[in-house]
Amino acid sequence: LVTPEQVDLVEGYITTIKPGSRTIRAEKGGIPLPLILGVEMSTPAKNRELIAQQNASEHHHHDHEGHHHHSHHLENDGFVTISFTSDQPFDVNKFDHFIRELLPRSVFRAKGILWFAASDQRHIFQLSGPRFDVSAEAWRGNSRQNQLVLIGRDLNGDEIKKELNCCLYS
Repeated sequence: LVTPEQVDLVEGYITTIKPGSRTIRAEKGGIPLPLILGVEMSTPAKNRELIAQQNASEHHHHDHEGHHHHSHHLENDGFVTISFTSDQPFDVNKFDHFIRELLPRSVFRAKGILWFAASDQRHIFQLSGPRFDVSAEAWRGNSRQNQLVLIGRDLNGDEIKKELNCCLYS
């Protein structure tokens, strides 16, 4: 919807406001996930190559009638989702040690409801990059359980689940 000259003007305006900022040109919002998540901070040439690959891949996922089929971009780029549940509470100190010391740096997002043996409240856990937050509120109902989802790149799900099991209260 814009001309190349208009794009140049917008990019110039952005770099005036925020020097050193990175812009990525794309068609129809086709941005490869590694670029958005910042796990592949790369050169503009590499950005263009990834975008071209994304566009070509999306083209191949359309059948002759124009219907879109399920895409495996996350798996193809090495992204993994790990779900962990437990009917036993965590030991708060062990879980804290896991998050601060043992959690792989390639985990970039995590969310969950946590049950700690030392607390009568449920804890809402949010992790984004190196930052995390835990807030507490009353449990709803009598069912207590840990439910945690982690998203990252090239993760060993079995190892992470083993470490989380070690965080359970004993």
